[in-house]
Amino acid sequence: MEVFKIVIFAFKKILHIPEAQPRFVQISFTNYCNLSCRMCIRNYIKVEQRHMEWDDFIVIVGKIKGAEQVALAGMGESLLHPRIFDAIKYCKDRGLKVQLTSNALLLKEDDVVEKIIDSGLDTISFSLESVSNDCDVGHGNKIAVQNIERLIRRKKELGVSKPKTVIQPILFKDKVKDICEIVAWAADVGVD
Repeated sequence: MEVFKIVIFAFKKILHIPEAQPRFVQISFTNYCNLSCRMCIRNYIKVEQRHMEWDDFIVIVGKIKGAEQVALAGMGESLLHPRIFDAIKYCKDRGLKVQLTSNALLLKEDDVVEKIIDSGLDTISFSLESVSNDCDVGHGNKIAVQNIERLIRRKKELGVSKPKTVIQPILFKDKVKDICEIVAWAADVGVD
C-alpha cells in the first residue's frame, strides 16, 4: 500500500497536479533573531519583531488538516521563542512531524541540546555558510559547527536517531569551495 501511495504522489508531481490539502505547513513562530546576517530577508522587508502568541498558534495548528509535517521556522531563530518546546510537544501530540531551522548558536548550552533531543523533534535544519571560517555575510560558523557536533555526539551517546540533522548551506558565487567543505564535514561528523 505504501508503494502505491508513493507512485500516486510521484505521478501527481510529474503532472503538476496539486494536492487536495498541503502535506507540509510552515509556521513562522518568531521573527526575532540573535543575528543580523547581511543576506537575510529581514534586512529587506520591514515587519514588527514579535513572537507568535500562544493562542494564535493553537488556532493555526487546530486548522491543519491532512498535513504530515509542520516546520516551526520563518524569518527568525526558532529557538528564541520562549515556548518553542511547548510548540513542538503540542504538534507532536497531534500526530505531526516537526521540523525547526536554527543557526545553531543557541546550542552552546548542554541543556538546550538535551531539551531538543527530549522534545521529540523530528528534524532540525542548520543554516551554515562555511565550516573552516567565519563568513563575512553570515554568522559565527566555527561556533555553529561545534554546537552541531555537540548535538550529534549527544545523540550517539544516547543511541537516538532524532532529531534528524540537516545542513542548509547558502551558496554564494564566490564561496563554492565552502559548500564542498560543508558536505565533506557533514559526512564526516554524521549529519543525516
